[in-house]
Amino acid sequence: MRVYELAKETGHTSKELLALLKKNGSSAKAPLSNLEESEVSFLRKKLGTEKNKQQKKTKDSQEKTINNQVDKKDNKKTNSNDKNINSSKKVDLSKKNGIEKKEEGQSSSKTSQKNPKEQVRQTEVNKKTGVHSSRFSQNKPKDRGRKFKKKYSNQVKDPVQKTSAAPLELKEVDVFWPITVSKLAETLAVKPTDIIQKLMQKKVFASINQRVEPQFAEDISKSYGVKLTTSPESSSKEDSGLKSLLPEIEDKAEDMSSRAPIVTFMGHVDHGKTSLLDALRKTQITSSESGGITQHIGAYEVITNHGRVTFIDTPGHEAFTAMRSRGAQVTDVVVLVVAADDGVKPQTIEAINHAKFSKVPILIAVNKCDKPDADPQKVRTQLTEYELVSEEWGGQHIFVDVSAETGDGLDQLVEMLILEAEMLELKANAKRSAHGVVLEAHLDKKRGALSSFIIKSGTLKVGDIVVAGSFFGKVRTLINDRGQKIDEAGPSVPVEVSGLAGVPFSGDLFSVVKTEKEARWIQEKMLEKGSKKEVTAAPKGLTLEDLYSQIKQGNIKEFNIVLKSDKVGSLEALKDSLVKLSTDQVELKILHQGVGAINESDVVLAKASRAVIIGFHVDVDAKTKLLADDSGVDVRIYYIIYEVIENIQKAMEGVLEAKEVRKDTGQVEVRALFKSSKIGTIAGCYVTSGQVQRGAFVSIVRDGKVIGESQIQTLRREKDDAKHVKEGYECGIVLDKFKGVQEKDVFDVYIMEKVKQTLN
Repeated sequence: MRVYELAKETGHTSKELLALLKKNGSSAKAPLSNLEESEVSFLRKKLGTEKNKQQKKTKDSQEKTINNQVDKKDNKKTNSNDKNINSSKKVDLSKKNGIEKKEEGQSSSKTSQKNPKEQVRQTEVNKKTGVHSSRFSQNKPKDRGRKFKKKYSNQVKDPVQKTSAAPLELKEVDVFWPITVSKLAETLAVKPTDIIQKLMQKKVFASINQRVEPQFAEDISKSYGVKLTTSPESSSKEDSGLKSLLPEIEDKAEDMSSRAPIVTFMGHVDHGKTSLLDALRKTQITSSESGGITQHIGAYEVITNHGRVTFIDTPGHEAFTAMRSRGAQVTDVVVLVVAADDGVKPQTIEAINHAKFSKVPILIAVNKCDKPDADPQKVRTQLTEYELVSEEWGGQHIFVDVSAETGDGLDQLVEMLILEAEMLELKANAKRSAHGVVLEAHLDKKRGALSSFIIKSGTLKVGDIVVAGSFFGKVRTLINDRGQKIDEAGPSVPVEVSGLAGVPFSGDLFSVVKTEKEARWIQEKMLEKGSKKEVTAAPKGLTLEDLYSQIKQGNIKEFNIVLKSDKVGSLEALKDSLVKLSTDQVELKILHQGVGAINESDVVLAKASRAVIIGFHVDVDAKTKLLADDSGVDVRIYYIIYEVIENIQKAMEGVLEAKEVRKDTGQVEVRALFKSSKIGTIAGCYVTSGQVQRGAFVSIVRDGKVIGESQIQTLRREKDDAKHVKEGYECGIVLDKFKGVQEKDVFDVYIMEKVKQTLN
């Protein structure tokens, strides 16, 4: 019997059973672990004892509740008697309006002797109302600001109204700068008009939504007994985006309830990710997709016999790696889909690396097991190289053999997902205002801005005011994954939302706010942050030049590298040599490795993980170079292994010396070859990007691999010599000491510049 089967039978969770087994010294570590008969009998006995204890505890709790109810009834009777006495006391006091104080004192003293309970009761009433017993019967003057005073009666009062000469102790309150009139009033628990009046006394005229200069804000706050401060914690929150601009809501334990797991399908193209989802939903999603490949991120809710599961289907094609990475950021569990008849492929490895970087559990679905040449055991063996070891082989990962075609194994797949979610203890508060993540957004000509939301907590309703990224609006419609209009959606539910004023970015946070004023204020702050980032934008990635200073400041504990090479042998040699460079302070980690040219997928992963891309005898195309430059990702190309090791070691030690650095200037494509008896072979070229200049160096690339290096000896434009030729023009090139040029070869043109690389 397995752990999860016994858990289902006894009505407990697998986690509870595993905890008991661990205390007993059992080797069982996962829900799929097999139990011996002795372990089963131990658990049954233990759970039976626990059940008896729980029943006794429940019984005692019920008895205590009954006793409390009886006490409450007795208290109600006593209270009602006290109220009668109290009311009669009020009548007596009203009649004695003209009697002397001495007689009034004697009367109250007699009353207290007759009924001590009434005196205590009267004292409590006086405390609550703030009225002294000696003037209890006096008529209270009318107070037009009574509602406001009641609202802020326990808040900070204006010390100017205080008559006490004692020194005022200032209460420190953290705020974010800049601060508006309304926010300052809220912080000091006063009316905004009071702040405006105090500003007018200082000859400053401001409206409720305008900012207050720090000096004036601090002076006004001191007059209310408050000192405005900015702690390091609040400063760090200020830069954290939408979350920092929203009031913190503390979720109570009694409001928390289990939510459905959010699961992402990842893997190589055509391994059956969407087909598996089709089988689970019993719909035909792939029929509407171009070429049977998913072209966008879709989120789908599936209701099964084991519970609800929300699936995010991410594209498997290499061109959509960025979208796949975005999908992994919002998920609780990743399902890695691998075809049993195809095995581990390059994009399978990319998916593993994205999932590992997101630090979420990975469950493996071995698909297409119905095929004649299917070999599920081979898949298990291949994945051990990437630290994905099956529980059957003593590992920590669940493998499920499935077939989208026949439906075999799908029920077990869902059951394992529910078990994984059970171990994670996923909970959310459905009673609070909704917040979550934008999966995708686009502009529809008829319906306006449409956004796909995944709700992480709370309940989203039609009519709610939502802020998403730097846009806000009132929710007009909510549409679920089946195209049906709904009134509200809770945690883990995917919905399409209309009503926003613009199109937010994928990956933006969204949250429900109370008023449009608050939404406008948040929008203004988000736009300010966006413009500030544009002005003070720093490189988003990590460069070798920055490495030592970051290590010295303690900002880096792991130095990530994306490694690409032209051959498997070189790749393994480089990997082994680089890993040995790890120190006590910093672990050097190969985040992703592969054979072939550096592509956009490598840049996306390097940007997300602040990694440096190291290429060995490989090429980088113009589009990938542009993406790397825009993303601030450092791409280094080497041709000698010891230079790679030496350069990175020096970077980690902060002793990089000034040296010549390659600077790419352009790229040309060979379109024709001409023979000349005087100067040899002339390559007729077309400049596809940048520019080419006489005397520059070139890397000759054929079929994505660098086959040689040379220098431009002769450069001609038509029949004339030229110093340089720009993008979009044709030219003739003669290389120095290289005779194997062929049509369709690509020349990566570069020059060598001396760059000082001192890090201190």
